[in-house]
Amino acid sequence: ARSSGLPISSLAAIGTMLPGESPLAFFLRTKADTATKEIAESAAVAEASGKDAFWKAGCKSKVDFLLEGVHIAQVEGKGRGLITRDAISAGTVVLRERALGAATIRPEDSDQPIVSAARVAAVVINAGHEKATRVLEPRPGREYAEHPVRAERLNELTHGRKLVRKEGANVHIATLEDEDIERLLLAITINAQGVSGGGRMHQGLFPEYGAMANHSSRPNLLLRGDIAMPPADESGGPVRGNGELQLVLQAVCDVEAGSELTVSYLGELYLPFAERDEQLREIYGFPADRRASDAGLEAMAPGKQAEGEAIQRLVAANSQASDAWDKEAPGHCCCALCRRFEREPFGRDPLVAVQCNLATRFPADAG
Repeated sequence: ARSSGLPISSLAAIGTMLPGESPLAFFLRTKADTATKEIAESAAVAEASGKDAFWKAGCKSKVDFLLEGVHIAQVEGKGRGLITRDAISAGTVVLRERALGAATIRPEDSDQPIVSAARVAAVVINAGHEKATRVLEPRPGREYAEHPVRAERLNELTHGRKLVRKEGANVHIATLEDEDIERLLLAITINAQGVSGGGRMHQGLFPEYGAMANHSSRPNLLLRGDIAMPPADESGGPVRGNGELQLVLQAVCDVEAGSELTVSYLGELYLPFAERDEQLREIYGFPADRRASDAGLEAMAPGKQAEGEAIQRLVAANSQASDAWDKEAPGHCCCALCRRFEREPFGRDPLVAVQCNLATRFPADAG
């Protein structure tokens, strides 16, 4: 190997490559100036956009409604996200998008989420839509190879890949390499949403816009499921078959023009910071954002033991409040927020009820 020409002390000062980091990424992180980093980032965005357009070709859009002014843009520190050009009033429906692939979540899958992800993957592959998922993080190639969650979940992805090959034995799956299937499984794990529809819980993949909504501990959107009837065909007659799972994103508060539109990736908004952070790092590979109530809790519990006790009290109190709500208001239309909305009601979806109820009880944390 050729010598770098730099003394050992200089090499030590530069630092070492991170696990899975490419030489280019290492150079940009440690040595490149601001102008070089901006040029590299612009080139990467342009390259990704070109690939996205290529992969989307041939796959019909499944977006039934998108609020005017809502678009995908780069968000500093997060990658792509949903941005609104205009102000949005609370209760406004922002998006209706049918799933590219979906599968029912069975009770026995709760301890093995890779099983339901494998069923979604098989549906996507059997329909010939695998290429359309390549717009999602992680994209094929270096982005997948360097993704922080990949190495931690390698055994799960291997198991899931075997399940996919077993469930989806057709011409489409025969053309895919093992790495292609494992990347798809990781993309589903990171980007799919769990929503209810037809009285059941489903995991669905909504790659056009739904999957672009980033996480926040103070979300301004809630998500819910619906069953969309298939559109009429070109002759004007109905398309045969059952309705498709549809993701609905709806503003849970007034949103200012130019704001990022976010959802919560976690089922409970009231979890303390430590638990939110642990779950987000384990599943998605990024840390939790802090909110005002976190500082108050930590100030009340300076010691580790006291902090743990305070967290237990907080979770117990919130669980008790949630149980009381369920007992007092079964089937009610979500919360007080719904009563002041003059637009589409949230309906009786139990998951939506939880999100809205928590938003009412913890307005500072829910946006």
